[in-house]
Amino acid sequence: MDNKNIALKVAIALILTGIILAIVGVLMHGTFKSVIIDKNGINTIKESGETMTSELINFKNIDISICSGRIELIKSNKNAVEYNFQNAEKVSVCEVIGDTFTFKTESHFTISLFNFQDTYVKIYYKDDAELDNISLRTISGSIDANDITANNVTIKSTSGSQRLSKIKADKIEFNEISGSIKVANISGDIVNIENNSGSVTIDGITCKDIYIRNISGSIKLFGANTNSAIIKGTSGSIYMQGSPKGKTLLNSISGSIKVYSNLPKSEYGYKLTSISGSTKVDDSTFKGSVGEEKTNFIDASNTSGSVKLYFNSMGE
Repeated sequence: MDNKNIALKVAIALILTGIILAIVGVLMHGTFKSVIIDKNGINTIKESGETMTSELINFKNIDISICSGRIELIKSNKNAVEYNFQNAEKVSVCEVIGDTFTFKTESHFTISLFNFQDTYVKIYYKDDAELDNISLRTISGSIDANDITANNVTIKSTSGSQRLSKIKADKIEFNEISGSIKVANISGDIVNIENNSGSVTIDGITCKDIYIRNISGSIKLFGANTNSAIIKGTSGSIYMQGSPKGKTLLNSISGSIKVYSNLPKSEYGYKLTSISGSTKVDDSTFKGSVGEEKTNFIDASNTSGSVKLYFNSMGE
């Protein structure tokens, strides 16, 4: 083998080695940015340690939309936002626009194999903040929020879990395509919850009107104090415990329906129907309706599954 061939092979080997090392560097590389909003403005801390500052603008609305990762809302003694995303997701907007703090990401093609960093955005807001609208959206990720007061709260996710507690607003909306919704201690005039696949669990709710629809998964309400309720399930059980008032409509295609009211039977009229399943009131077989003229009326219907109604009961 002559010297030219040897030199050529060595050069090719060095080039391939450089390419491999470059790929490994990309695979192991992750991005981290932290943005702190304080009295000095909006401070962006980059990987290099460089800090950029712009004027602080107060906000009354929060608009968050990310592709993946976790969204957290946290009540604090200052306004701040902190985030950490990998190369596959690029932060496209992080600023106060008018009176709305907007944070958005977009998918970004990358090769990443060894990067297992926790990805998230955390929004800290002052205890005395008067918020108008809160909108949190994620394609594939979780949403966590605690102790929120606003005029309107909208939570949407395509695939992931939603866990929220102590939410107070005039209108509250939860929308999930595939994942669980778990909320506790919420109150509002209007509450709308829709899920296609996954469980819906509410532990403590006070509202004027509530609408829940779940295609595949259970629906559970504990401590429900409602003036009007429509609860619909296609495949999955429905459980409601509390003091429902006004008109309460429950409908299921396949799955049991159980309602436990803290109030006495004399407070209600009710109608129970099931095509294929038993219908009972306080463990006694009942079919048909009674007291349709009463203000508080429970209408529970099922296609394939039992319907059970209990009074003066705190539930199972």
